[in-house]
Amino acid sequence: MLYSFIKTYSHNNKFTNMTKKYSVKGMNCPHCQAAVTKSIASVAGVTQVDVNLTTGIATVEGNYNEKDLMDAVRHAGFDIAD
Repeated sequence: MLYSFIKTYSHNNKFTNMTKKYSVKGMNCPHCQAAVTKSIASVAGVTQVDVNLTTGIATVEGNYNEKDLMDAVRHAGFDIAD
């Protein structure tokens, strides 16, 4: 399984107490890794992010909207999937 998380779904489509792993495609250098890290960290509610360049896995913790996170990574020029 690519991800694991504990979630609570509220009426406004936001998750709480979540730690989730995402597959990020298109990273091939430390600059790419930094760009993905920065884009994820800019999302409201993200408290911790670790992007592994070798595996292409981003581990994200916090109380954030997943659509906002995915949009931020795509806006930075990378593909992301959960």
